[in-house]
Amino acid sequence: MGSCHTPVSQGMVVHTHSPKVLAARRVIVELMLTGHTGDCVNDTNAENCFLHNLASDYEVGAPRFNVRAPRLYPAEEANPYVVRNLSKCILCRKCIRACSDIAGKNILSIGYRGFKSKVVTGFDEPLITEVCRDCGICIEHCPTGALSAAPGFKARKGGVLR
Repeated sequence: MGSCHTPVSQGMVVHTHSPKVLAARRVIVELMLTGHTGDCVNDTNAENCFLHNLASDYEVGAPRFNVRAPRLYPAEEANPYVVRNLSKCILCRKCIRACSDIAGKNILSIGYRGFKSKVVTGFDEPLITEVCRDCGICIEHCPTGALSAAPGFKARKGGVLR
């Protein structure tokens, strides 16, 4: 039975660093790297990329998986607060959780299915100021730079996901 379906009980022991768990984490990081097209992919000095650092921590090399060509989207720069470059997105959903759980705004969600999945606003509309104002909490939680602060905007530090 999966951990997400197992009720917590008195005296339960949970192994979070067993060889089997670590192997599963390595494969998950490798799968995330497969879809990651950020600048850090070709940059050996990419210490600012959370995913790059995670791969390094788990000693994950170049992905072994053959997948379709990466999703390429034009960068959205119309919002004066957030620049969205979904080509860098790995669909980790951290921005969605931050927007919902910390900011309480529920602006972001996942649209489509399978290889066509992507983070959307509304009915897959551009991120505009009528919807997203000066919060910036999603920027702080994006591990790949798919969401970044627009020139001249400084995102507020708003909390940590648990």
